[in-house]
Amino acid sequence: MATGSIVRASTGNNIAQIALATGAPDDTGVVAVARHATPVDGRFSVSIGGIALVLLETGLTPLVGETVFLSATVAGRGTNVAPTMQMMVGTIISTALYAARSLVTIIMGTSSGVTDGGVLFDKTFFADQLDLPNNADWAVGVPAPTETKGGTDDDIKIAAFSDSVLNARSFPLIVPDAGADIELQYEIAAAAAPTAPDDQAEMQIQTKRYNDGAAPGAWSAVVSLGEQSIAANTFLNKFTISGTLADFNLVAGGSYNILIRRNIAVTDELPGDLDFWYIRPIIT
Repeated sequence: MATGSIVRASTGNNIAQIALATGAPDDTGVVAVARHATPVDGRFSVSIGGIALVLLETGLTPLVGETVFLSATVAGRGTNVAPTMQMMVGTIISTALYAARSLVTIIMGTSSGVTDGGVLFDKTFFADQLDLPNNADWAVGVPAPTETKGGTDDDIKIAAFSDSVLNARSFPLIVPDAGADIELQYEIAAAAAPTAPDDQAEMQIQTKRYNDGAAPGAWSAVVSLGEQSIAANTFLNKFTISGTLADFNLVAGGSYNILIRRNIAVTDELPGDLDFWYIRPIIT
């Protein structure tokens, strides 16, 4: 089974078989996509949602924004030409690998014209999923430690951003070819309640682009996520900032590492760490 093969999966007995849009039993079950080729022991994992690589029929001209259907002629493959029996797999967000490998990148479970407000990418990175910068190759090479948040939210993991030592976390981001705008949602809280509301809690990001077949770019200039107001407590606060890709030093189709940091130069009222729970980039 090749990477990107479309299968019909049974969640009850963990069985997946190559799918074909010709009727039962070949199209019965949950439509899933194989994440990698079947190893020697026959075990493999599949995707049933989110972003995935899917294998298409050869000889097509796939375009970003088109719907991928289960093929009725080639088992395990998709097509952008709707067959008689239409089983939608997802929407194409990149065709970069099609010419060489017949693979396209899709958002599973969406179809052309009915995507969620034109959303091309939507993923939440929680604190314990963020990378740990730890050397001079990073714009900030000191990692913000992962801790268990205290107070009423002591069941979640957070990244603790110091108010005196510049530290950071990061996450990878592949911008869809058709992307134009981005929204960043995130939640932060004071590790210890300030004596008065603080209106200068500021997170920042930097980006570094990784190029295909060439050296990566340099780290970008710092982009502020805004000076935010934190009440005199330790509760989580959700903030949103949005703009064009260019506003955040990103371009459509680019592959990036995104560095998250805190502005420790600003005078604020927080007596210690700023707890960072997650960041959610949404690209349209």
